[in-house]
Amino acid sequence: MDSLAPTLGFPPSSLSSWYSISNKTLLENGASSLLSKYNNSLSKLLENVYPEMKWDPLKFASLSRGYWNKMENQRKFLDELGQKLGVDKKEKEKEKKEKDKEVEEEKNYLEGWYGITGQVPFSSSSTSYLSSPSSLGSL
Repeated sequence: MDSLAPTLGFPPSSLSSWYSISNKTLLENGASSLLSKYNNSLSKLLENVYPEMKWDPLKFASLSRGYWNKMENQRKFLDELGQKLGVDKKEKEKEKKEKDKEVEEEKNYLEGWYGITGQVPFSSSSTSYLSSPSSLGSL
C-alpha cells in the first residue's frame, strides 16, 4: 500500500488520504488481489495493513456490504450523532431510571392499597379499571 500511495497522488505517510480512494481506483491500479483478500472492502484492508490508524468506516467512499446490518455499527453511529447534537446518554439513562422508580412506587402503592382494603382501586359499579393486583404488573 505504501508503494501504491504515490501512484495515487499522496505520500505514504498521509493515511487519511486513503478515505478519498475508491475500490474502482484500487482495481485500476492493480490491487485487485489484495482487495479481494478482504472481501473487496477497502476499510477492512486498511484496518489490517495500518492497524495504528483508527479508521472511520463512514468516511470512506462506500461502506462494506452489510455494514448497517450490524447492531454495533448502528449503535456507534447513533451515539456519535447524539454527541454532535448534544444528547447526554447518562442524562437519558438517569431520566429512565427515575421514571422506572416512579412507576414501581405507584405500583407498590396500588398493590398495598388493594391489600389493605380488599377493593379494586378506580372501580365503579359499571367499570373496573384494575381487576386485580396481578393486572398492575403491566404498569
